[in-house]
Amino acid sequence: MSNNSDAAQEQLSADPSTSTFVSSLVFNAVISVVLIGSFGIARTVSKRIYAPRTYLVPESKRSPPFPKGVFGWIPALLRTKDEDMKIRMGLDRYMFLRLLRMGIVLFAIITFFCIPILIPLNYIDGYGNAGINVLTIGNVRYSARTWAHMWLAVGVSALTIYAIFRETRRYIQLRHEYLLDPEHVNSPAARTILVSGIPPDYNNVEALRSLFDKYPGGVRQIWLNRKVNGLPDQVNKRFKMVKGLEGAHLNATRKTMKQHQASPNRGSQVGPEGGHGAIPDQFRPTHRVNPLPVPIPMPCIGQKVDSITYYEDQIMLLNKSIEKSQSDVDSYKQVNSAFIEFNQQIAAHMASQTIAHHKIMKMTPRYIEIAPEDIEWANMNIDPWVRIGRQLISYCASGAIIVFWAIPVAFVSSISSLSSLATILPFLSGVNNLPPVAVGVIQGILPAIALSILMALLPVVFVMLARFEGIPRRTSIEMSLLQKYFVFQFFNVVLVTTIANAVFQASELIQNPTSIVSTLAQKLPQAATFFITYIMLQATISAALELLQIVPLILSWVFSFLASTPRSIWAQKGGCSTTNLGTLIPSHTVVFVLGLLYSTIAPLVLPFVLLFFITHYFVYLHQFLYVYDREFESGGQYFPRSMRHIWTGLFLFQLTMIGILAIQPGGAVPQFVIMIICLVVTAFAMGLYDKTFKPMFKYLPVSLANPDVPVNPADINPHYVDGQQISAKQPPVNMSHQTPVGGSEQVRNYPAVNANDLEKATKDTNLGDTAAFQNREADIPADQNTQTEATTYLHPSLYSQQPTVWLAEDDMGITFFLIYYEHANESHKGKSCSLKILLLFFPCFQEST
Repeated sequence: MSNNSDAAQEQLSADPSTSTFVSSLVFNAVISVVLIGSFGIARTVSKRIYAPRTYLVPESKRSPPFPKGVFGWIPALLRTKDEDMKIRMGLDRYMFLRLLRMGIVLFAIITFFCIPILIPLNYIDGYGNAGINVLTIGNVRYSARTWAHMWLAVGVSALTIYAIFRETRRYIQLRHEYLLDPEHVNSPAARTILVSGIPPDYNNVEALRSLFDKYPGGVRQIWLNRKVNGLPDQVNKRFKMVKGLEGAHLNATRKTMKQHQASPNRGSQVGPEGGHGAIPDQFRPTHRVNPLPVPIPMPCIGQKVDSITYYEDQIMLLNKSIEKSQSDVDSYKQVNSAFIEFNQQIAAHMASQTIAHHKIMKMTPRYIEIAPEDIEWANMNIDPWVRIGRQLISYCASGAIIVFWAIPVAFVSSISSLSSLATILPFLSGVNNLPPVAVGVIQGILPAIALSILMALLPVVFVMLARFEGIPRRTSIEMSLLQKYFVFQFFNVVLVTTIANAVFQASELIQNPTSIVSTLAQKLPQAATFFITYIMLQATISAALELLQIVPLILSWVFSFLASTPRSIWAQKGGCSTTNLGTLIPSHTVVFVLGLLYSTIAPLVLPFVLLFFITHYFVYLHQFLYVYDREFESGGQYFPRSMRHIWTGLFLFQLTMIGILAIQPGGAVPQFVIMIICLVVTAFAMGLYDKTFKPMFKYLPVSLANPDVPVNPADINPHYVDGQQISAKQPPVNMSHQTPVGGSEQVRNYPAVNANDLEKATKDTNLGDTAAFQNREADIPADQNTQTEATTYLHPSLYSQQPTVWLAEDDMGITFFLIYYEHANESHKGKSCSLKILLLFFPCFQEST
């Protein structure tokens, strides 16, 4: 026995898999320590990048400032209560953190039992596999030892099923709390459904009201969707013109200031004499108007125009055109969908579940809990049959991408078995002459990095396919991405990589193809080496990079030189970044699947899976509390899909164990039979899970509805405006009376914003003094797309007003005279009443002394 142990120890230290493991461990540990240390220092000097949610979000959702110190953020995170997490980050992100917490607890228990039991059984007196492969089930010589693997597999299965049921029960409670929260109940999304596929005879207010008024409380408002051809393009063009006008004003003012500061009269204010008011003609910017329908400017082509005059004239023309279109909404063709708001929340949930029409594929699908910011307006007019056809095309395209992507994934996987591959392909034999450290770097670090890059290239394509399917809301598009991306990762990361590694390592199949059963029984577990290095990379360097935010940090530094206008600086400094749960969740559930799959096959994976969930829990707890804001909220509906991923991983784990026990050379029939029974019990448990919880994932139970508290009940005499029922307390919306306020009135109506705070945010790396900047978003008027109750579910272009022109006010009065003197000129009469202008004090215009 001692001789066998000594031989195994010698193989363990000499095999390339050992050098692969050691090289990856050292590399990842060193780099991650450097990155985390850099984050600890950088977060104290760049509040904009590492803690924007302490001042850029509404006060009720802000996180408290971090205590000082390089690692002071860790105790602060540990003290954060769950209730505070839900309030600050929302239920979607909170449930994601609960998923990570579930992984920590589950794999801590599995690691505690599997490591001390299975590693000695795999290591001692086995087949003598080389390197760390001696620690896998493939090294077990005697089938009697597989009893331990089998019983631990049953235990892992039972513990996982218990965790799924427990967390889902908690999710149902939190989902109901979310639906019944007063803030949510009083939001339009809680009482509104989107009905698509409406037949022509029902596509009017009276018919829809008659049909849906049968539900408790009746219908409150109805919005008939319309095909607003061309209007969104005009609105977008007007916004570009506004930004062009802001840039032209800034350039002209800077040039004028520079000349004035060099003159003998520097320090005095400018007057109206000369040129166009305060700005001489030679300093007024010009550009060529491209006559070709291409989005890029063409040099030396087109008429040369005065930029300021051109942009002002274009804005005025677009204002008139847009206002005319908005005042004649009936001219736009109706589409086959409508938003219906009820007086009671439970009515919306009932209406979305019942059969609305007696003909197939009519008034379906229906969507509940759809917020205005969650709408994908381009998909409002798609016939249900067309949507099914598009889904079929999208699924076929996704399947083709997933299958063909296996080719580069298999190539990357082969690199992790390069030394074994060299025995099959002679031209790679030079690899065997490399030092063990070099082989370890090639096999352990490069494949993991390459696979991470390959995984990051697909989400954009899957989002395009989801939009092509006709999905009408952004959360559903993100959930479609979640499903496709998990299938992609499950197929390519788990299945293809595992099988490819096993085949590449089984070089003896070339000489003896009849030994495929026994060979795969030993080689399949050896694919775990690649996944150990992959999970190690994700748990250390990837987590540290997420904290450090290198790309946003660099872009912030670059844009600080490029941003010049008040709007561009505000765009850079006035908002928080976001993250996509459609890619984030699959990237974590696939590691969950790998942890289950190799828990009893190659238990050395388990400590790194546990490390992965621990590091990522703290990283994303920090990111959700201090960095990332949410664009929209689904109320936790991503969580049931993540649980389905874990069920999938559990079945794969059990099937793999059944396969390994079935081909065990010494025979393991009793263990094989018990694992089949375990598989059947798991299938029954999933059926019970679906029957118990699935109906409650989305909808509000009638028993929790409170009919005694109706939300804004409809009045007796409603008005109708283009299919909108508006209570008598509200005047009807007249889209023809949205004339923009004049420039001078705009300055008087809106508070003057001291953009010194914006500049301070640009120049000062320590944002501790930006208290005035914290609430600036509420002071600076946005694009004036004020959503009154009647326009909540109208297409934004139907009520969009001209964006306010943000101009930088200077101490010398150049911008002031440009607005008030020039627009008072006889040749420019009427221009000021068509432009909304806001003056902002901009300190880079202060005269140097």
